[in-house]
Amino acid sequence: MSGHIKKIIKLCLAVVGISSLLIVAMVGVFIATFDANQYKQELSDLVREKTGRNLQFYSDVGLSFYPVLGVELGALSLSNTAGFGSEPIVSVNKVSMSVDVASIIALSPQIDELILDGLVINLQKNAQGIANWDDFSKPVSKQVPDAKTTSTKGEFSNEPMTLSGAFGGLNITNAQLSWVDSQAGNEYKIENLNIKTGRITPHAPFSLQVQLAVETNNKIKINLDLKTQVQYLLDKSLLNMSRLELNTVATGELLPLGKIHVSVNSQAARLNLVQRSVSFTGLVLVLDDNRLTGNVNLTPQTLGFKLAADKLDINALLGTPSVQPLVSAEITNAKAQDLQINLPMPLLRSINIYGELAVKQLKVKKYFSMTST
Repeated sequence: MSGHIKKIIKLCLAVVGISSLLIVAMVGVFIATFDANQYKQELSDLVREKTGRNLQFYSDVGLSFYPVLGVELGALSLSNTAGFGSEPIVSVNKVSMSVDVASIIALSPQIDELILDGLVINLQKNAQGIANWDDFSKPVSKQVPDAKTTSTKGEFSNEPMTLSGAFGGLNITNAQLSWVDSQAGNEYKIENLNIKTGRITPHAPFSLQVQLAVETNNKIKINLDLKTQVQYLLDKSLLNMSRLELNTVATGELLPLGKIHVSVNSQAARLNLVQRSVSFTGLVLVLDDNRLTGNVNLTPQTLGFKLAADKLDINALLGTPSVQPLVSAEITNAKAQDLQINLPMPLLRSINIYGELAVKQLKVKKYFSMTST
C-alpha cells in the first residue's frame, strides 16, 4: 500500500510541476507577444464614439509584469468641445500606475503610487453660460424597469461610501488648471501645482504636501505651500487634519500694501463635508508681523472665534492713511460728503459672527481721527 501511495504522490508532483512549467511558458509567451499599443486606436475610437472628442496618444504604452503589474502612458490629450478653441481640455505628459502582483494573488490588490506629470486642465464657460465639460454630464437614458422584475436588490443605497484595500499614494507634478468664465468675466489660473501623499489606507492618517500658485483676473497672485497629516473618515464624511502648516504669500494691486504673508499652523483641523463646516483647534495665525492664537469655527451661516494677540498693528497690515490737515474755515464751509463703500451686504447679513479677541497692544493710527488747524 505504501508503494502505491508513493507512486500517487510522485504522479501528483509531476502533474503539478508540468502544470507550473506550462503556466510559466504561457505567461512568457504572453509577455513576449502582447502589445498594448495595438489597443490605442480602439480606445481612441471608443472615446470619440461616446464623447465626440479625440483622445490622442503621442508615445507608446509601456507595461511591466513583475514584481508589479503596471502601465505607463506617455503624453496624451483629450480634445476640447467645438466652439472652445483648439487647446485640449485635458493633457498630460506622463501617467504611471501599478499593482503589486503578490497582492493580486492574495485577492487583495494593493495599488502602488499613481504618478501624473504635466497635467493640464482647461475649463471654460462662454458668454451664454455653456461650459466645455457640459457634454460629460449629459444624462444617460434609462430603461423603465418592468414592474414584475423591479426589486430593491441591487439598487443604490444612501449608505456612506466605503473603501477597502490600500493605495500607494498620489504624486502630481507640474500641473496647471485654468478657469475662464466669460459670462461672469472671471479668470483663474493655478500653476506649478504639486501634490504628494503618503500611502493611503482607509481611516488611517497619511501625509499630504501641496504647492501651487494661483492668479485671479491678473490682479492677485498667491503662492501656497501646505503640509499636514490627513485622515479621511468616509463613513462619517469627515476630513481630519493634524500638524497643519500653511504658508501663503499674496501680491497684487488690490492688497493695501501690495503684498502680505499669511501662515496658518493648527494642532488639529476638522472639515465636515455634510455640514460644510470647518474648525481649527490650537490655531496660530500670522499676518506679516502680527501673531494671533486660539480657536476658530466656520459654517456657511456662522463665524465663531476666540483669539488672542500680544500686539496687533493695523497700520502694518493696511498701511497708514494720509490725512491732509483742514483749516476750520474750510471745515465750516465744506459740504458734507458721504463716503461710499461697497460692501457685500447680502453676504454679511447672512453670517452671524460671535467671538472674543483679546489684544494687549493695539496700534491704529489716523483711522479714526482728523487733524485741523
